[in-house]
Amino acid sequence: MDVAAVTSSVALTAHLVCVLLLALTFSYLSRLFQWAYLRHWSAAWWTLLVNVFAIRASLSWGAVDIGFWVLYLSAGWLFLFYLIAGCRELTTGHPLPLGRFLPALPVAILAATFLAPFFSTFEWLRAAEAPVTAAGFVACLLLMRRVESAHRTIGQRMMQVGFGILALLQIGYGALVALRPPGVQLWISYAPLADFFAELLLGFGMVFVISEEARRELSEALVEVRRAHDQIERQARLDPLTETLNRHAFHSILKGEGIDPTVRRGHGTVVMVDLDHLKRINDRAGHPVGDAAIQAAAKAIRNLIRAEDFLFRWGGDEFLVLAPGLDARLAAERFNSLENGVPFRGQPEMPEELLYLSSGISEFGGRTSIQEAIVLADSAMYVRRASRRNTELAPWR
Repeated sequence: MDVAAVTSSVALTAHLVCVLLLALTFSYLSRLFQWAYLRHWSAAWWTLLVNVFAIRASLSWGAVDIGFWVLYLSAGWLFLFYLIAGCRELTTGHPLPLGRFLPALPVAILAATFLAPFFSTFEWLRAAEAPVTAAGFVACLLLMRRVESAHRTIGQRMMQVGFGILALLQIGYGALVALRPPGVQLWISYAPLADFFAELLLGFGMVFVISEEARRELSEALVEVRRAHDQIERQARLDPLTETLNRHAFHSILKGEGIDPTVRRGHGTVVMVDLDHLKRINDRAGHPVGDAAIQAAAKAIRNLIRAEDFLFRWGGDEFLVLAPGLDARLAAERFNSLENGVPFRGQPEMPEELLYLSSGISEFGGRTSIQEAIVLADSAMYVRRASRRNTELAPWR
């Protein structure tokens, strides 16, 4: 056995092992990620394995065997088909209509069976098929170039280089066989080794693409998780009926979460507001009307506060306003208007009536903490409400 034959045999064996490892790798990845283009690439590597096996078996057989040649052509064409399908799915998001091409499979096998006997050696068969293979690699290269240059990843660029080298190798192989320069057999014996390195580069590029896609999907999933967490956190701090802050949010503010620390250490005013006669509204008009009354009270209070103030639903019919930097006198001017009544229509068919709210005010700062100011404001609110108990509050009296 001459040097060229030995070199070709070793190179083909290395090529076969490389393609087997790539096929196993992509089979595992395709089950892991379930992406359509990845399934196509996995199928491509398995068909290439059959293709290389046919070359190796034909070389070991040592004689013309049309069966191996047909297997080589059919597997090679399927390899190109799956490569193109995967690249199209990756770059355009549109799957190749496989159903339209399945009838072409038996036609391709028949064509391979018909063409194979016309070639006296495997070299000439491969040289004649090389332009078809080169065209398939060029098609894959053009599909990968459809991605805008600014958005091409390292993996996609590696795949482009791999497709380009494979296309040039096929053209070069055909030219060597056709022109028969001196030492052609030695050059041809190294062809499997050249294919080995080019396909290894292509395989690494595909793995890079998969890792980049997985990282992108993971980043998007993390963004969604953060968004969901923020939404849950927001909902945990909001009263669902009035969309005001709740007590959980109040305690977070006291701990200084998400606010200027001067709110806790500075001065300001606490206002406690109570919706008068909510129980009577519920008893006489029903709880839906009572809920609407609470919402109307919250809206009325929200219209009185500043952008930097905090409004909390403190209890069933009680609200707390935390107004940093606002003194009690200005707060009283704002909130005493609630005692004059808030226009309210519980249901479309009900006449418009007035809701009355009682308020208590206390300043915090200096020696008076916010918690102490809340207690004082709550007491002032109850005193204020008791002094108005005998006021005419139609129709809820």
